[in-house]
Amino acid sequence: MSGRTITTLLSAVAAAALFNVSAATAQAPAALTGVVSSAQEGNMEGVIVTAKKVGSTISISVVSDDKGRYAFPADRLEAGHYNIKIRAIGYNPNGRPAADVAAGKTATLDLKLNKTDNIAPQMTSAEWLASMPGTDDQKAFLQDCTTCHTLIRPLSSGFTAEDFMKIIPRMGTYAPGTQPQRPQKLLPGPRGNRGIVDAEKVKTAAEYLASVNLSKSESYSYKLQPFPRPKGRVILEVAPE
Repeated sequence: MSGRTITTLLSAVAAAALFNVSAATAQAPAALTGVVSSAQEGNMEGVIVTAKKVGSTISISVVSDDKGRYAFPADRLEAGHYNIKIRAIGYNPNGRPAADVAAGKTATLDLKLNKTDNIAPQMTSAEWLASMPGTDDQKAFLQDCTTCHTLIRPLSSGFTAEDFMKIIPRMGTYAPGTQPQRPQKLLPGPRGNRGIVDAEKVKTAAEYLASVNLSKSESYSYKLQPFPRPKGRVILEVAPE
């Protein structure tokens, strides 16, 4: 699989999730609504607002409309206390927003966003792949990284090529889909490594990663290119975090 294919695949998955719009849902009564705004843009369209009930493993997301208004349909949020997160590249929420939702009532929470110049922690793996210099062949091995964690982990590190030459083979011994908080090693045996094992390929991958992370400078040598914010109102159920 080429790097271009990886980028396209990740982008397609994100787009398919984000643009699964239901007209019926959009007209449902709201359990939680409000306006997203910032000093720089005023009311903001395309901000992803995510609500997660305390104690739940499911997150529900909507996108603010062209007037900055977002709304969670009543049939998507049951009564309870919800922590609220936002995604808008270049912005952070003011504080830690939260809301209490009551059955049969509409809660209101306006969200004020603050501008930030540090967008690196907000970038998705697809956005990193689109931003990083290099050929498709150079990026192809990163498909193994994104099954377990986002690319911000290796790219925000100061690891050198020598460091990565030790890390890359070790990372290949973890099962696809494992999480940094819950590591799951592959069973020993001939199939106990799903990553790069050839020494020359490990070296090539290590040198490439060291050329695009922060091992040589305190800032990236290339421009970070986030995708445009989505448009319209969207409902998205997210898998457990």
